[in-house]
Amino acid sequence: MMESAPKIVLDNNSPLVTQVAQYLRSYIGANLQTGDKLPSERMLCKMFGVSRITVGKAIASLVQEGVVYQLHGSGTYVADPAAADSSTIAVAVYHSDNAFYSKVVKAIQEEAAQAGFHTLLINTKGEREAENIALRKLRGKVSGIILAPAMNADDEISSELAALIGGNFPVVVICHSGRFPLPVNTVIPNYHLGGYLATSHLIERGYRRILFGATGNIFYRQDIQLRFSGYLQALKDHRLAFHEEWLVMGDGQDVFNGFFQDGLQAAERVAALLEPDTALFSLGDSFAIGLLRGLREKGIAVPEQCGLCGFDDIELAGQWGIELTTVKVLCEDIARESVRIVAEQIRRQHRLIENVITPVELVPRRTTLGKGPRQRIGFPTGNKTGMVPPNQSFSNQN
Repeated sequence: MMESAPKIVLDNNSPLVTQVAQYLRSYIGANLQTGDKLPSERMLCKMFGVSRITVGKAIASLVQEGVVYQLHGSGTYVADPAAADSSTIAVAVYHSDNAFYSKVVKAIQEEAAQAGFHTLLINTKGEREAENIALRKLRGKVSGIILAPAMNADDEISSELAALIGGNFPVVVICHSGRFPLPVNTVIPNYHLGGYLATSHLIERGYRRILFGATGNIFYRQDIQLRFSGYLQALKDHRLAFHEEWLVMGDGQDVFNGFFQDGLQAAERVAALLEPDTALFSLGDSFAIGLLRGLREKGIAVPEQCGLCGFDDIELAGQWGIELTTVKVLCEDIARESVRIVAEQIRRQHRLIENVITPVELVPRRTTLGKGPRQRIGFPTGNKTGMVPPNQSFSNQN
């Protein structure tokens, strides 16, 4: 084993990074097979008698050559020579300028680069036909695909995506799910838990009339339904009845901006429903920020007269003057898991289907700090069940 090899003496005739890379390249070619794990960087530093920076640069050069690949938190592995010429993965989302998906795309690109992949970005604008055309053009040009699928009211995926899944092409679906013809890899935030955390937080702040803000054109989607089911579960566990009038629906015409205009227009409806102890949990931050502006224009104080909680934790949510309480989706976790799965499938390590649920976190800010004691609801981030036990007791942290 390489770990048991004696210390390797380098000379002064060429850069240390070049020598380390050349030794590893030769050793891998003669002794290791696809999928074999290299020693840790600490072990390599000890063997070569060089710094961590030198070893890191040498491995990075081998990643770029397609000799090895890295998996975050796991290590460095020998790449499949047959796959080295196909080192591009496509990332297909609604639009990379969208406040949420821009964070997801950035995280995936960084994770993919570390794993030795280039990324090709596709914006589908949520249209299945646009997705069909894009996936058709990608045939033979990429070795794997990570995408948030475009779905219509029937909750079915595009025909091209269905064909890729049926053909065992390396595909990972992120953020959304739908009706798939065969099992497929998915990496989905814990939407149910997020809805539960948000609603429980509002209730524990003293609000009792908890509205749910969404748009009719996407309310059917499973990711929205999971938020809604968490919301309903929290109401039930806190012995509050749900009323149909608490559904505040926009028309869904402002998709590109995350339904900001829908939230702004919803202020009229919320004002009509306003009673003491009213709050609203929104399907997303942009809707909530639009609503916040609309309520302020009507002279309604947030959080004193109406509490407000969003979902996603986009950059704008934490800015001064907004400071929106929200549920944070951990984009880095989505990126790490989706790249890991697609990389393993491309490099033929396995073909097992994985369905990963990534953690979410409640981020209390000023839009819910006006009522009740200041507290932070905690929940173990390692929970991957997607469900919350009835009457779950949450810990309070000062």
